[in-house]
Amino acid sequence: MTDEATGAPVEYRDSTLYVKIESRIVNNTRVYFTWVQIADPSQLRTLVTGETSPVKKAINVKAVVAINGDWYSGRREGVIYRNGVLIRPEKPFGNYDTLIIDDEGNFHILCKPEDQEFAPYVGNIMHSFMFGPALVVDGQKVEITDNKYGSGPGMGLLNNTQRQCICQMDTLSYLIITTEGPENKSDKEHGFSAPQLAQLAYDVGAKQAYNLDGGNSACLVVNGVKMNRFGKGGIREITDMIYFITAEP
Repeated sequence: MTDEATGAPVEYRDSTLYVKIESRIVNNTRVYFTWVQIADPSQLRTLVTGETSPVKKAINVKAVVAINGDWYSGRREGVIYRNGVLIRPEKPFGNYDTLIIDDEGNFHILCKPEDQEFAPYVGNIMHSFMFGPALVVDGQKVEITDNKYGSGPGMGLLNNTQRQCICQMDTLSYLIITTEGPENKSDKEHGFSAPQLAQLAYDVGAKQAYNLDGGNSACLVVNGVKMNRFGKGGIREITDMIYFITAEP
């Protein structure tokens, strides 16, 4: 089966990786639900680059599924790991939530942490992200009631826009939720606010859910094909990526 809009396959299966993409209309908005099951934690990887096309980079690393990361290069806050390597040490966490992915592929979300809350995970961290906010933590929905978060004007948490989040559903089982938004004027799509995205992740049963960079940075690439549409200005180049690969030769 293929996606009607893009022609990309909506299911992939081999002995180490299963991917299923569902496209639904929710809140008058097209939403992609990408379910991923892997056999080994090493199949969840990250990539750090200069600003470049996410489609090109996804193809280069042979990603079956790839999404944008947290635009870590645009901020100075937080301790950042990528693929087990510490790339930004000893920075204050500021007014952000942190996602840690450990060496077993499990998610740990720390809400506006202090250094001592992060320290116990050191030695087992494969990836860490500084963006957010947290949407679901340990199966409980996070209530986002104002815009007092992050830097600047709260990162537009209450605005309806294109959004991206990554969830852990179970052991080595993940869900990516990618929404389109009002930037697609011809379709009059409503988009999602962060509280609405938190509700959506909670409703589908996420154990952990974490918001990533949105707007025209929110991209979903499956087997080298961009699935979601972008608004005025087109696709935005990104500096980091989260992706899944097969472990087959």
